[in-house]
Amino acid sequence: MTRIITCACGHDVSGADDEELVSGLRQHLTDDHPEMNVPDEALQAQVSAQARDTD
Repeated sequence: MTRIITCACGHDVSGADDEELVSGLRQHLTDDHPEMNVPDEALQAQVSAQARDTD
């Protein structure tokens, strides 16, 4: 099972668990949205609220 979350820009980030999703989402923001300064706590909340499981 994989967890996935979609950034507002449409990019999907996936990981084995929520911890990997937060890390992957942080990397995506660093690479593609460096102007955004989002604290890890906000990313964790977003992952908790919006991430979904895939097969």
